[in-house]
Amino acid sequence: MKKALLASAVLFASSAAYAADYGVVHPFYTPAKGKTVSVTALDYEHRAERDKGADRKTRGSEIELSEKIEFGVTDDFQVGLDIARAWDAIKEKSNTLGWTNKTREYENSWGIKAGYNIINDGKAFLNVGLRYSQNVARDDNAFNDDDEHGKYVKIDAFGGYNLDKVTVFGGIGYERQIDGEKQIVYPWGNVDQTEKARIYSLKVGAFKQINKEFSAYTSLSMEIDRTTGDKEKEYWWNIGADYSIAKNMAVETSASYMLDDDADNRILGNTDIHRAYKLGVDFKIAF
Repeated sequence: MKKALLASAVLFASSAAYAADYGVVHPFYTPAKGKTVSVTALDYEHRAERDKGADRKTRGSEIELSEKIEFGVTDDFQVGLDIARAWDAIKEKSNTLGWTNKTREYENSWGIKAGYNIINDGKAFLNVGLRYSQNVARDDNAFNDDDEHGKYVKIDAFGGYNLDKVTVFGGIGYERQIDGEKQIVYPWGNVDQTEKARIYSLKVGAFKQINKEFSAYTSLSMEIDRTTGDKEKEYWWNIGADYSIAKNMAVETSASYMLDDDADNRILGNTDIHRAYKLGVDFKIAF
């Protein structure tokens, strides 16, 4: 009897370990002890804005190249580093005042993160994380635009349940700016404004492994920005598809579309973002 119970326990432990051994594309994947995962991504974002109460339109596009590396200290504890470089092109136009303004901006950012799997049994999953990051943004506009820098701390939780045929997942996050300053240049002088961003995020979605090579996901996400003097809410629909070259190597394409936006800027007042979308591609490899 004891041998049977012992054999059952070993079989259950082996099954649970195998079930939790997700491929690199799975939303519950985290690197095991001594393993590393690298994600190299190229993303594009387009936005078109219209200021309510003023005849002013803005179009903007951003290209970002980023690299994220995560290392498994233990099977359930991970540390990571990420760096990114973004290039922005912004065009502002006012028919009433008869001017058009073009700006090019770049931003460098980096961050470090630690995460821990509270639950990871092959079915249920829950990971909590803490991240510290910094960014510096510069532009070539000498009028009515800004240079800025900031330091941020973010806590988040991500989890869900694997139903075999489909995996449901969700996450919440809170990011706080602990230091930062934005410089706005006016004809009568420069104005330095201290930034204290507070950003809340929420995401829910589902992931489907179609076969050994292909998988797909869809999700809805919301972001609430409570930066000092500014208020903004964004609602996004996200989709993505992965092609697995191997269990530890994959290419992903993704797209996001803004469903709704509500913004109240300290200077410009209410702003309507009437069109925004994102496109991306990344390469994942675990070793």
